[in-house]
Amino acid sequence: MERDEHGRSDGIWSGGMRRMGWRTVLGVAGLLAVCCAADAVRGATLREAVDVAPRETIAMVCVPSLSGLEREFLAAAKRSALDGMLPAAARLPVAGLREKFQLGDAFDPDGAMVVGVLNASAFLELWQRGFVLIPAKNPKALIEGMEGRSGSDEGLWSVKVHGTPCYAAVRGKHVVVAQFEATAKAIAADPGRSLGDILSREDLQSLARQDVFVWVKLEEALKLVKPQIDMFTSMSLLA
Repeated sequence: MERDEHGRSDGIWSGGMRRMGWRTVLGVAGLLAVCCAADAVRGATLREAVDVAPRETIAMVCVPSLSGLEREFLAAAKRSALDGMLPAAARLPVAGLREKFQLGDAFDPDGAMVVGVLNASAFLELWQRGFVLIPAKNPKALIEGMEGRSGSDEGLWSVKVHGTPCYAAVRGKHVVVAQFEATAKAIAADPGRSLGDILSREDLQSLARQDVFVWVKLEEALKLVKPQIDMFTSMSLLA
C-alpha cells in the first residue's frame, strides 16, 4: 500500500501514531481519563452543595474542592518567591481551617464549601442572612466537634465557630452554619427549592472546573443596592 510523506494511506493518517509511540498515546489517554474523572468528582460535590443552598440565595463564594485549591495554591507558591514568606497556616490552608474552626477529621476537604447570603427585604438586613455550607464525612461528628448542643427545634444545633455562638443543621453531606437562628432554620427546613433547580448541567460543569468562583443574582442584588446608591448620591449633591 502506498503512503505519502505524511504517512497517509488512502487518506488515513497513520505514520504519525507510530512516530509518537503507543506508550505516549496511552499516557495521554490516561491523563485525560484522570482529568475527566476529577472533573466528574468535583461536579458531583458541587451538585451536592447547590442542592442544599436555598433558591433564595442571592450571592455565594464557592470552592468546589478545598484540597484541589490547596494543591493549586501550593504549586503556584513554589513557582514564586512567596513559598518561603508564607506562614505555616497559609501553606496548609486545609489544616489551618480544621484547627481554627475545630472541624477535625469529620471535615471533608474534597467536598464543595460555600459561603452564601440569602435574599433580604432590605440591604441592611443582608448581614443577618449569611450562611456557610461545610462539607463533612460525618456531619454529626463535625457538629459535635464545634461544641454542638442539640436545640429545642428538631434538627437545629447550637455550636461555636471560633468562639462565636452560631446555629447548625445537617443537610445531606453538608453542615449548614449561620450566626442567626432564622437563617439556619430557613435552610434546615428543606423547602425543596434550591440553586440546583436554576443552575443548568452546563453551568455546573463549567463552575466545577474553577478553583474558586463568585456567583451573584445581579438583578436582585441591584434592587437591594440601588436605594443605598441613591441615598449616597443625594447626600453628595447636598454637601
